Amino acid sequence: MVATARDFFNTGATKSLTYRKNQLSLLKKMLLEKKTQLLDALHADLKKPIEEALVTEFLLSMNEVDEALNNLEEWAKPYYPSKDLAFVLDTCLVRKEPKGKEILQDYIYLYLHMFRKGLLTHLLRIKITNNININ
Repeated sequence: MVATARDFFNTGATKSLTYRKNQLSLLKKMLLEKKTQLLDALHADLKKPIEEALVTEFLLSMNEVDEALNNLEEWAKPYYPSKDLAFVLDTCLVRKEPKGKEILQDYIYLYLHMFRKGLLTHLLRIKITNNININ
């Protein structure tokens, strides 16, 4: 699965802002659709009360996705950094590009706690895009 995702990332398809926004929207949709299952899994695995899991896990994750959706264009904007006098004639442009793993790292904690109920396996089988079908 990781090799498939890495190969897809290496095609360059993830560089487009449209693609990234779509993936974030799909993540948000999946979180909303699986809200009850996510909260139940956190309760079963960690004995977290549903209300606590809602605030400390689910709503924080939703807020992070919303923040990324709202700020992605600004975060991805290229910019000209300041230069020292020695480099005043040089032109330098910084382009921010996806590294391919940040979202996965941010949500791995939540996903690790879903194993006992087999929910992670179910979530990974969801067809996230037409480009990749993780089976």
